[in-house]
Amino acid sequence: MSNTSTRGASATSTKASTANEMKVVHTFVKNAFEEVRAYLQPYKGGQLAHIRVFTPDKNDVDRLTKKGIALSIRDLPKLAQADDALLAATEASRT
Repeated sequence: MSNTSTRGASATSTKASTANEMKVVHTFVKNAFEEVRAYLQPYKGGQLAHIRVFTPDKNDVDRLTKKGIALSIRDLPKLAQADDALLAATEASRT
């Protein structure tokens, strides 16, 4: 992963140097080759929230994959509800 990767810990970044640059708000390691990043990115005058999988290329440069989701920030509460439902279902299946 990149030199700024936290490899297993969450990270918060508020650095944004260009208008289209992603603002990474959280990362975690998915497996030995992939990292999941949650980030905000400007799009058509608004902002999109992304949860995407990144993987290093042959030159060890992190590359975005097709795996993930992008949605309007106004839909983040709906995503949080879906996350809560998944966590509840997981807990229910353990008992």
